[in-house]
Amino acid sequence: MISTSKFGEIQGSTYSFIPYLPDTFTAQNDILKKFSSSLYILSSAEIAIINNALSLVSLDIDYNNSKDLKLLENLLFSKMSDFLNVIDTLGKKATSQKESGFFLIRGFGQGIGTEKELMQLSNLIVFSMALTIGRPYGYIGQRNGAVIQTLTPKIETSTEQVGTNSVDLLWHSEDAHSPVNCDWIELFCVRGDDRAKTLLSTIDLSKIDREIISILEGNHYTMLPDSSVDNISSGITFPVLDLSNPDRIKMRFDPLFTKVHNLEAFNALKILHQHLNDNAFELTLQVGDLLLINNSNSVHARTSFTPRYDGTDRLLSRTAVLTKEPPSQFLLPDNPYLISYY
Repeated sequence: MISTSKFGEIQGSTYSFIPYLPDTFTAQNDILKKFSSSLYILSSAEIAIINNALSLVSLDIDYNNSKDLKLLENLLFSKMSDFLNVIDTLGKKATSQKESGFFLIRGFGQGIGTEKELMQLSNLIVFSMALTIGRPYGYIGQRNGAVIQTLTPKIETSTEQVGTNSVDLLWHSEDAHSPVNCDWIELFCVRGDDRAKTLLSTIDLSKIDREIISILEGNHYTMLPDSSVDNISSGITFPVLDLSNPDRIKMRFDPLFTKVHNLEAFNALKILHQHLNDNAFELTLQVGDLLLINNSNSVHARTSFTPRYDGTDRLLSRTAVLTKEPPSQFLLPDNPYLISYY
């Protein structure tokens, strides 16, 4: 399962660290027992309400067209109140999960006849959930600005560190390189693959020395975008940990795309990496699962698998969610981090 060597290297005046996935991690059944409140199974009544909502929405809606999304939002609030109440309740449960860093909802899609309908249900769910906990968004310079993205293996990106690869997708916070990176990530499983295990790990500050935390709070780390970003090549210097808000940990962790400025900071990053490996657990997404990941206190990864490239491979709908309005400069056309914000 380990996909890269366990070493770091000096590159000029900076250090580069190559992360790796753990050999072992806590099994899904054990982690769902430990964090039982982080798993929710939809009731038959909730499924009926959700499926009825889908019947009110055109299967041809474009979830990356702002006009279509505005019409859908109007429909949600005018004629789909029962559905919104279900989603809002689930969103409140999700965002209350402080310790586990995730919330897994199972049971979507029961009674749905075709994959096209399930795909549209996935888009409806991730969009509606995003509206209840914040706002969905994307980046103009990434995946053509798509707000809701479809992730399935692609031959051309099979070995890159992006969501459409099939090698180990290594530990990372989503969009750690960006000044505006998401608070939550949503992943809805349209087609599953038992070989592709989603890995999660949540930071526990009580198990990290205060001296190490202090180093990780320093501006010693320049974070770069991955290959899915086509308009930015330079990086921005951030701390890995921002603890300025006592009610919220903010972690930016993407060591493969991080240049570390000094040896002390490099060693601190390695210690955090080992801590996250030690806390790792797996969730194998099933058809109809919606996984919400806290992008502030958790990192995620995925194990490798062998795609068939025949139209039956693992397929996820994904969106990123901001819980607060972004600073206005990130809505200006000349900003390289311009977001496509709904």
